Amino acid sequence: MYRTLLLTSFLFSILQVGFSQVVFHDLGEGKAIAINSNYGLDIDDNGSIDFHINSKSNELGFTPILDRSCFTSDIKNDRTSWGAMKLSIHEEGEVIGIRYENMETYIENESAGLHNIVHGTAKNWTDDEPQYIGYAVFLETGRLLNGWMKIKLDLQKNELIILEYAYLEVADINDEGIQVGFKGSVSNDNLSEVLSSVTVSPNPAIDFFRLDFTYTDSAQLEVLVSNSVGKVIATRQVSNATSSLTMDSSDWAAGFYTISFRSKEGSYTERIQITK
Repeated sequence: MYRTLLLTSFLFSILQVGFSQVVFHDLGEGKAIAINSNYGLDIDDNGSIDFHINSKSNELGFTPILDRSCFTSDIKNDRTSWGAMKLSIHEEGEVIGIRYENMETYIENESAGLHNIVHGTAKNWTDDEPQYIGYAVFLETGRLLNGWMKIKLDLQKNELIILEYAYLEVADINDEGIQVGFKGSVSNDNLSEVLSSVTVSPNPAIDFFRLDFTYTDSAQLEVLVSNSVGKVIATRQVSNATSSLTMDSSDWAAGFYTISFRSKEGSYTERIQITK
């Protein structure tokens, strides 16, 4: 029933295409959530609880709300020694996002356990070691959030601590994923000092598009284009004498693509939609 509702909802949401920026939250030393607290988290501050944390008795973990949220889980939805489902642990830079073909690997209604007072800690989780997990939240508008969260466990105090989280709002279930650890368009302020006035046109594009920019550094700048699953499909090298690039997209599939400008000073990201 859950997946039927999702498929119907997203078929109607395809027309609501738009470009969204990554929303990032840094919680400093972290938001500590005590065991047995059943803490409800409103991930996008829209007034609706998206999932619960530490809702199961004597357990640290996450519980999605049916028809609203889900979490990335280990392949075949493996379980802990006490029967809770296992969360996937993601590497920084990995691209995650719910798709029609991977919905079966998301936890949609059962709890995802990380530590149980009686049975111990789930595999690959240890005390005070930050890890990345993935989630998706389905909005009443028919859009969704693809997100990552950086968390750790404090097994001395029996707390789950949220350190950082980010999400990207997209229109359709097959739209963009989010890069784990990515915090926004400019990941290093130093690059903004030497790269400016970046424009992408036309956007949406069909057979080609042009990148215009001002780059003043002597270090080489690399431009990469990645598809919705994070595969790099085009690269260009830029010197400070370059002010524009024309990209041939005639052989690319319709969809959303990420354009990354990278140098030793950091990275900057834009997005483009290709239509056919």
